[in-house]
Amino acid sequence: MKLIEYVDHIQLPVTDINKAVSWYIEVLGLELLTVHPHAAWLKFVSGPVLMLHYSTKNEKTLWFSEDGFL
Repeated sequence: MKLIEYVDHIQLPVTDINKAVSWYIEVLGLELLTVHPHAAWLKFVSGPVLMLHYSTKNEKTLWFSEDGFL
């Protein structure tokens, strides 16, 4: 039995969407799917989509789950 069978997307907080998008395209060769002022989605050759979301926090981001914040 596999613990994880599929990853749909990965989310990373960034403080500058445009700068981060440029870095992921130029350095890692990802393809831009769409960009908005507070989020961007980029595609690897295969595997999950990368979602960059705007955050002003310099600390660990808290994620909401069914049970509350992790």
